[in-house]
Amino acid sequence: GAYPFPNLPYLIDGDVHVTQSNAILRYVARKADPGLLGSTPEAQTRVDIMLEEGMDLRNRTVVMAYRPAGGDYDAALPAYEEALRSHLAKLAAFLGEESWFAGAALTACDFVLYELFDQNQSMVKGVLADFPNLQAFHARFAALPVIKEYLASSRCITFPCNNQHS
Repeated sequence: GAYPFPNLPYLIDGDVHVTQSNAILRYVARKADPGLLGSTPEAQTRVDIMLEEGMDLRNRTVVMAYRPAGGDYDAALPAYEEALRSHLAKLAAFLGEESWFAGAALTACDFVLYELFDQNQSMVKGVLADFPNLQAFHARFAALPVIKEYLASSRCITFPCNNQHS
């Protein structure tokens, strides 16, 4: 079928066409292992919350990366860093002593948050330093055997987090 909401990104899987980042993520997770969306109602709720928190953080990150034409990135960075640290404090409190954001098991939201922490560490050097549990989460995710292997492989190509924009 055709895309009901043409948009990027999109996924074509046979006759299934999916748009919207979180819809694609949920589709892939359900197909790969439904447990990636949480194995209990509580974990499922935490996954849902963190996917939406991830989208909020992504939107803030994108706004910062794509300053309006003539906008001064360096001048805007201190206010962004202050808002980012406030958001990270809430994420750190939510994670608490858990290994993963939905509890003891890795879920789809952990992939999103790892990427966002990675991007924001590029933009605001050392931003996770005040949040030991977020630093540990980031390191734990990168050390997962399949992730570690990918990150060390030639398939892992590091690009700027956002495209250039004028």
